[in-house]
This record gives sequence, C-alpha cells and structure tokens, in this order.
Amino acid sequence: MTLKPHFPKATVDPAERRNIARHLAMEICSCFAALFIGGTLWQGLLLHNGCSPAEIGTLGAIGQAAQVAAMGLNTVLCDRFKNPILVMALANLPILLFFGVIAVLCFIGETAFVFPILLGCVILYYAAFGFRTIFAYKIPYLVIHMEHYGRLMAVSGLISNLFCIVISVGIPLFLDAVDYMSGMLILYIVCAVFAGLTSFLNSRMKAIAEPPATTRPRLAELLSDKSVTHLAAANFFRGVSSGIIISLTLVASHLFELDSVALSLLVSLTTLGSVLGNLVYSVAGKTRYLSLLCLGASVILLVLGPASVLTGSWIGFAVLFVIIQILYVIINGTIPVMLAKFTPYRIAGGCTSLRMMETMAGTALASWIAGQVLDHFDGTLPALILMLTAGLTQLYCGIAYHLFYRTPRKD
Repeated sequence: MTLKPHFPKATVDPAERRNIARHLAMEICSCFAALFIGGTLWQGLLLHNGCSPAEIGTLGAIGQAAQVAAMGLNTVLCDRFKNPILVMALANLPILLFFGVIAVLCFIGETAFVFPILLGCVILYYAAFGFRTIFAYKIPYLVIHMEHYGRLMAVSGLISNLFCIVISVGIPLFLDAVDYMSGMLILYIVCAVFAGLTSFLNSRMKAIAEPPATTRPRLAELLSDKSVTHLAAANFFRGVSSGIIISLTLVASHLFELDSVALSLLVSLTTLGSVLGNLVYSVAGKTRYLSLLCLGASVILLVLGPASVLTGSWIGFAVLFVIIQILYVIINGTIPVMLAKFTPYRIAGGCTSLRMMETMAGTALASWIAGQVLDHFDGTLPALILMLTAGLTQLYCGIAYHLFYRTPRKD
C-alpha cells in the first residue's frame, strides 16, 4: 500500500499565480548567486588565489557547521514567527553582505585572500542561508496550494537553471576577455544585486490563506516525529554523499590538470546537469513514483560515481560528471516533496530544521574529509574511495526513503 497524497486538488488563482511568478524570479536570482559560493566557481577562485584543497574543505566544513547551528536555532524559532515571509526576506540581507565583502576582496586583488576574513564571510553566508532555508520549506504552505508544490519545484529549477546555463556558458568567454580578478569582481557585484532583489521579491509574497490557528509545537514533539527519528541515519548519509558530490571540482583537479577554462567548463556542465535533472523530474516526478525515482537515481549514482574516476580521460569524466549532476538534482528534488506529503504546517519548520541538521552534519563531515584526503594522498585510489562512499551512502538513503514512503500510515 502506498502513501496517499494529503493535498486536495486545486486550481491556480490570481494571487497564487503572482506568488508563483515572484517565486520563479527569486529562483533565477538565487540560482545565479549559488554559482558563486560552494561550487565550481567559488572553489576555482580559491584555488586561483592559492588556497589548498584542505583549506577549501575546511571552509566548506565550517560553513556547513554554521548552517547546522542556524538550523538548530530555527528548530525552536521557525514555527513561532507570525510572519515567516518577512523573516525570510530579512534573512537574505546577510547573504547580500557576504557577496559585497567578497567583491571587495576581489577589488583589493590580493594574491591570496586573508583566511580569517574568508572564514567570517563563509560563516555569515551559511548561517543566513541555513536560517533562510527552513522558511523556504515552510512558506509554500502559505503562498501556494500544496498540490502544486512538486511541480513548482521542478519547473522553477528548470527555468532558473536554463537561465544559469546561458550565463555560465558566457562566463569563460567573459573571463577570457577581462582580467580574471576583475571579472570575478563584476560577477560578485551582480550576485550582491541579485541577493538584494531576492530579498525584495520575497517581501512581496502574499499569503493566499491564513495559517491555521494551532498551538506552538514543543521540541519533544518535533524530536518524536517519524521523519526525524526513523530517517536520522538516512538523512546523515544523504549529507555524506552530498558533501562528496559537491567536492567533484576538487576531485577533477586531483585527477587532471585544470586551467581556468576547464574550471569554467565544469560550471557550465554543473548547470547543464541541473537543467536536465529538473527536466527529468518535472516529467517523471509524479506522486506515486517519487520513492522509486529517488531509489533508482541512487542505484545509478553508485555505479557512475566510481566509473567517473576510472575512465582515465577528461572527456569521459566530464560526460559522467553531467549525469551525476542530473542524478543529484533528481534526488534533491524528490526528497523534500516526499516529506511535505506527510508533514503538517504546524511542525513543518521545526521538523525540516531537524532533518536538515542531520543532513548538513553529514555534509560538513564529508566535505572536510574529502578536502583532507585529496590534499594528502595522490593517485586515483583516494578519489575512487570517495566516490564509492558517496554512492553507497546515497543508496542507503534511497532504500530508507523508499521503505518509509511506501509504508502505510494513518493521516
């Protein structure tokens, strides 16, 4: 017996249509900004300025830890705010400050960024991002009909990534035409502008229904939710897999000699994988197929992750890199929608916070370990072990979520 959807059929009314338009615009801005923190361009910038893989891994791990801490704070606070839409808009402002500081560092043009400043910036960004992320999962209950949630996630991801792939294709040409640091300065200024625009659009969201009048959830109630307790190990292992997957740029630089053009190409390939992943998910991500889609993607990831290391060629790695990104997007798309199917609004913020803390703990640990391993060990074997670990941990997560989602439960 499969889980029945909890959301009634609904039509799109004008207020919801405006919210959807704002959401799509926000996703475009956020997706563009996300290219420049934690991913290929960010890691490439740090490598260009003399940071070692170990230092980059340390920055990533500390950032993830800050995100976990912010989510821990949100466990108590998120479901208590009367106006979560406004709170989420304000949480975007520190992200704007982060991009502004990085732009200043690019303008100064130091041969190596001051590590304490970078550390402070990363903590600021990830703490704000962690605080904001929880509201991103709670606000849809107020601004759209939840029957449309899964499709909106897929379509917004598809549109925003189509925009970003056009941008990322032009980035190598742009960086070749100007000095590298001058180009990064301009790009981080654009990110700051987009972060401010995201905050403005968020503040313009309008609730289409009043939130239900309920008592504030207790921490013990959140900790006893089955999606938090029964899936704790699965959430942690999902984080371990994610921490390694987001370090694929470091894996590539470990296996091959990469110049700035190759690093920029990885940005384009990452975005291409996101576009194709969202396209697949928008077609195949039906309610009854969610758990099977997640499980199937996990199985394929287990095979292709190690295979990407063993190809021995840059072209072979790049092709499998795109497919891995597709699988990663599909997995990250199915899991939130599965959880939303049986998480009521009253505890949506707190439960999401706890689940994501479990996941981010794994991500922080894995990203730090990946950086250390790639920095201290040469050859193919370290990268192979990392990718095999990513596949096995995600397979465990896929199996656990499939069994949990397909288990009969009372509404």
